[in-house]
Amino acid sequence: MSLTSGNYTITTRRAGYPVGRNIDAEDSSLRPKKVVILGPGVDRPWAIEKLGGGIYTMKTRHGAAADIESKLFAVLIDEPEPTKWRIEPQFNLGKNLYIIGSANRSRIGWNLPVESEKEIGIQVCCISNHS
Repeated sequence: MSLTSGNYTITTRRAGYPVGRNIDAEDSSLRPKKVVILGPGVDRPWAIEKLGGGIYTMKTRHGAAADIESKLFAVLIDEPEPTKWRIEPQFNLGKNLYIIGSANRSRIGWNLPVESEKEIGIQVCCISNHS
């Protein structure tokens, strides 16, 4: 079952830490902002918009998620262009578990570190299509 457009919380699978922008550590420029694993108790909802065909755009605090040099950033202006994403349910791993991957590059997706405040990488991951 695919996600509908709406607000969601994205967390790490193991520790349940939220994923988002650390606004306390950001400068006030319009440059892209790092998306990191935040500490427990922080609420950073994501606005996820379904574009159709299993493709989505994602925003955190008004910044669209973008793959910049294999790291996840939130872009506040449309330069660089925000990335379009696939969000695939992983029923075999449990309820409400998804893999977020690039819509344009097969087998490329988010790689969440275990520790908080670490950058989120974009790299080859194991994504299997279930028929």
